[in-house]
Amino acid sequence: MTSTTESHDRPMQIVHDIRKLMQPAGDPRKGLAALKAQGIGGIVTNIPFDNYMEGAEAWRTLREFLRACKAMDMRVWIYDEKGYPSGYAGGLVLAGRPDLEAVGLYRNPETGEIAPGKSYEGTHSCNNYCVKARTPNLLDPNAVAEFVRVTHDRYAKELGADLEIVEAFFTDEPALNVLYMPRIPEASDCPVIDPPDETRPLYPGVPWSADLAARFGKRDLSGLFVDLPGAGQLRREFYEAVGEQLADTYFGGLRRWCAAHGRQSSGHLLWEEVVSGHTPLYGNFLRCMMEFTIPGIDVLSAEPLTSYRSNRLAAAFATSAAMLGGQRRVFTESSDHSQRIQQHRLASVDEVRATLAWQAALGVTEFTMYFAHGACPEIESNQAWGADCGSRTPGEYAQINDDISALVARLAPARLLPDVFLYYPVELLQAAYYPTLRPYAPGGCAPEVSRIAQAFTAAVHGLLDVGIVPCVIDGGLLRELRAADGDAARDGRYAVRQARANAVVYPAGCEPPADCIPGVDCQFAEMSEDLPLWLFENGVTRLFNDNANICAALMGTEDGSQVTMVNLTDRTQAVHVRTQSGSVDVTLDAYRWGVTPV
Repeated sequence: MTSTTESHDRPMQIVHDIRKLMQPAGDPRKGLAALKAQGIGGIVTNIPFDNYMEGAEAWRTLREFLRACKAMDMRVWIYDEKGYPSGYAGGLVLAGRPDLEAVGLYRNPETGEIAPGKSYEGTHSCNNYCVKARTPNLLDPNAVAEFVRVTHDRYAKELGADLEIVEAFFTDEPALNVLYMPRIPEASDCPVIDPPDETRPLYPGVPWSADLAARFGKRDLSGLFVDLPGAGQLRREFYEAVGEQLADTYFGGLRRWCAAHGRQSSGHLLWEEVVSGHTPLYGNFLRCMMEFTIPGIDVLSAEPLTSYRSNRLAAAFATSAAMLGGQRRVFTESSDHSQRIQQHRLASVDEVRATLAWQAALGVTEFTMYFAHGACPEIESNQAWGADCGSRTPGEYAQINDDISALVARLAPARLLPDVFLYYPVELLQAAYYPTLRPYAPGGCAPEVSRIAQAFTAAVHGLLDVGIVPCVIDGGLLRELRAADGDAARDGRYAVRQARANAVVYPAGCEPPADCIPGVDCQFAEMSEDLPLWLFENGVTRLFNDNANICAALMGTEDGSQVTMVNLTDRTQAVHVRTQSGSVDVTLDAYRWGVTPV
C-alpha cells in the first residue's frame, strides 16, 4: 500500500463469491493480498449463493476465509441476503413457511371492496436487478424470526468462535411490499424464482399485518385509499403504527440480534431519495434508519455533481440517525453502476474519488465498494454490472482507495456540527398519503404528498448548498426538544437525543402539527431561499458556502473546527466560504478537495 492508513479507515470490497479470491488451491491469501495492495481494508461477503446456506464445504471455506482475513488484518462484514431485497433468504423463508408471505390490504376501485391479499406483482420484489421472488411480511414478527433463524442464526452456528471476526451484518433494501414500481428494462432477464401472475389485477394497497388488523380492522378504512374529508387523521394514525411496527420488528429485531452477539447492525433502505415513497415503504423512514447501529446509504453513480444532488438527501438521513444516536459511523455502498449500465463506461479515477469525497464530507466513514477492478474477477464476470466496460488497473484502484482512506482518517475523529434541526414532515406525509397505481409517473402521487416531498427535498438541498448539514428530526423527536446543557455557544442551544443544534427549520408550507411542538421555547424558521444567509448573518449557523458546485461541510475537532470542500465538477472552481471567525478563499482543481481549519 502507498500509505500507512489503518485498515479500519480503508474501504471494504463487496465480494459475494469468495471462491474467486481463493485461487490457486483454495488459498485466500493471494487474492486478499492483491486487494490489500490496492488499498482495500476489508471484505463484505456471504456464504456462496449457489446451494444457499447449505453445504459443509461452503461453510468450511467461509471459515478459512474469515481466518485469513483476520490474519491479514482485514475487516469482515456479512451481507445478509442472497442478493436483494433482504428478507427472503434466497427463498428459504417462504419455502418452509408460505404463510409468512408479504400481504397488503387492497381496494377494488370498481366495487369499493377492501380485502387483504398477497403482495408481489408490480412491486420491488419483481422489479429489481437481482431476482423475481416472493418475500415475507416484514411487519410479521414470525416472518422476521424465520429470516433471522435461517440466516443470522445459521451464521452464528456454523461460524462458531469465528463469528468474532465478523464486525457487522449488512441488510440490503428491505421494505414493505405494496408500492408499485416501474419496470426496469435492463433487468428483464434477471433470475425468476416466482413467476409473476401477469393476469392479476393491480389494486391500490396499503401495508397489512395481524397486528394492524387487530388495531384497525373494525374501523372504516376507506379513507386509507380515497381522499375523503377528515381521513387525514386516520391515515396518520395508521402509518404511525406501520412505522413503529416495522422499526421494532424488522430493523429493531436485527439490531437486537447483532447486539446480543456483539456485532453491529447496518444496511440501507429503498428509494431513500424519493420522499413521496417513504410512507408506504416504511411508515416512518427516519425511525427505521435510527435502528441501525451504523446507518447507511447507497450511491450507484460516480458522476460527482449528479450523485451529490441525487443522493445527498439520503446522506442527510443517515448522518442524522448517527447524530441522534450519539455515534459517528455511517456507511455507504458505492459503485459506478449507473455509468456502466446506462453509459457503458467506467467512471474515471477522478470522478470516483470526488464522489467518495463528498460522502466523507457529509459524514460517511465506512465505504463498501462495488467498483470493478483487476483483482476482483467476480465483478468483471457479472454482465449485470457492465462487464463490457473493461476494468481499472490495480494502480488506479489503489489511487482511489489510498486517497479516500487518507480523507476518512482525517475526518472520522471529528464530529458533524449540524447547527439546524430540520423537521422531516412525516406526520404530514402520513396524513396526506393514499395509494395510486403508478406513483412514479408524473402526477402519479397524491398532490399534497408531492408538495410536501418537494418542499422537504428543497429544504435539504437549500441547506446543503450553503454548507449546512442539518440533523433531520420528525415530529415525535421535535416534541423531545430540550434546552442543551453545557457550552451552548460551541455545541448548540437545543438538544434532541444525542444531537445538538441552534434552531429548528421546517420546509416551506410544512409547519409541524400542534401536537409535535416542544414544550421548551425555541427558534422556529420556515425555509425560504433567503433563510440560509439570514441564519448565518444572525450567528445561528457557522458556515456559508457561496458556490453550489462545491460540497462544503463543517466538523468539530478537539482543537476547534474544520471545513471540508469538494469540487464536484470537471472545471477549476473558486470557493469563498464564510465562517463566524472569518472567511476561506480556495481554488480547487477539477474533482479535488481540501480540508481547512477554521
